[in-house]
Amino acid sequence: MEKYLDLFIIYFVIINAVIFFMMYSDKKAARKKQWRVPEAYLFLLTLLGGSPAMILSMVLFRHKNRKKSFIAKALVIVIIQILALWYLSTLV
Repeated sequence: MEKYLDLFIIYFVIINAVIFFMMYSDKKAARKKQWRVPEAYLFLLTLLGGSPAMILSMVLFRHKNRKKSFIAKALVIVIIQILALWYLSTLV
């Protein structure tokens, strides 16, 4: 069981690092009017466990924080993740 926890932690760190970097890159590209990271990619990584880094990067970079539809979708993902974790904790 401890092996799986270690793998989960490694996965969690990697997925959050990736989305943090993608949000940074997207903010930088937005300022330069260059190609942007599609929101679908950002939401996919958020859904796969990157919600802490996505929220942190929204605050730190002030990125996507005026876009109400983005915030609403991100909030739905976070709520789903919280409910999933709560459900999984009842199984243990």
